[in-house]
Amino acid sequence: MKFIRPFIFALIVTGSLSACQTLTKSTPVISEQAYDDSLHFNITGKIGISTNTTNGKQAGSAFYHWGQQEERFAIDLTGAFGMGATQIRYDGQQATLTNDQGKLQADSPEALLQKATGWHAPISHLPYWIVGKTAQNDTDSQQDEQGRLIKSTNDNWMVNFEYIKNSPRPSRLVIHHTDGHRVVMTIVYPN
Repeated sequence: MKFIRPFIFALIVTGSLSACQTLTKSTPVISEQAYDDSLHFNITGKIGISTNTTNGKQAGSAFYHWGQQEERFAIDLTGAFGMGATQIRYDGQQATLTNDQGKLQADSPEALLQKATGWHAPISHLPYWIVGKTAQNDTDSQQDEQGRLIKSTNDNWMVNFEYIKNSPRPSRLVIHHTDGHRVVMTIVYPN
């Protein structure tokens, strides 16, 4: 399904988004609660991915709205310079990607990304990292003096957590894979 490739995370476009874009009102709301000790949140932000390939370095970015309730999630992506809107949904059993090119399904978010782009990424770990928690099988975790998670490793993925002032939740994740993939995710919680 190569036709989906340019739209997953609105990536594989050369360069990164340089202009600000207003997010639409179609935020995928799953829970009214913005944050608690479980995996329930509604956030917005920007995600950027870069990778080294045989054709050189490729990079791109997208704005997102993300609603999460335990393992279920809804993500709406808005791509660079009108590339199109993409929706990713996971109901706990089936992951679905929909955009103006069609629909793609897989049994897990990781399988969906692999099918759409050929990439692998720790998508199931992101909800834990977004709320500043370790994911299952994380190792070498470090905390700051306030007890907030600042580094963690999961298999070949290493994540660094950045915080604004005394916030208990991270405002930015920088995730690296040993093979050169890099994901940078800014996180904005509603007031």
